[in-house]
Amino acid sequence: MEEGTTPSSVDMRMFRRKISNALRTMKREFEQAIDNAGKQGEIEEAKRLRDELQTLEEAPYKCASWAFADYEIQSGAEAFQPFINFARAYTNRGYVWKDVSPSWPLKQFAPVAGGSGVPIQITVTSPGWVFIAFSQGDKELVAAYITSHLWQPTPHVFSYNTVGKTQMRIFRKHLPAGEYVIPWFNFSGPVLIKP
Repeated sequence: MEEGTTPSSVDMRMFRRKISNALRTMKREFEQAIDNAGKQGEIEEAKRLRDELQTLEEAPYKCASWAFADYEIQSGAEAFQPFINFARAYTNRGYVWKDVSPSWPLKQFAPVAGGSGVPIQITVTSPGWVFIAFSQGDKELVAAYITSHLWQPTPHVFSYNTVGKTQMRIFRKHLPAGEYVIPWFNFSGPVLIKP
């Protein structure tokens, strides 16, 4: 599939909502087919369908921005800004982002005050992937945070400049429509990142 620019005449919010609805319908149909195959003793067919459903659920992150959630920030973070190298990382510090790849599908971030301890509250209006980033300092604390809050690591790693360099990793979670609180983790955030 070739990548390109979506025509400006396309209402992307409506487009994402229609795709999300279609994906939910497809998932329900897969689940029904898996259940029917199991009831009929067709174990291999049920397994094949389950594997195909898993592939479907994992694919949106890899292929297109329509799989990302639409959401609004209620509190805890500023308005989204371009997620690029040398963008000011925090509202209360002069640190800037480094090692941000222009090839990543994530293009915006919502600045926070470093070390504020204030959780981020969002309202998801269309389900999909939500992304956050924070520093990797204490590995055990990072593991405990992502496990307790069900965030999944992504391969995307960047940094901000301090005396040396502080590494940040991006995590993702698929959220249905609703209200969510993203707890503060360490000095670095989390910071919301999106397409």
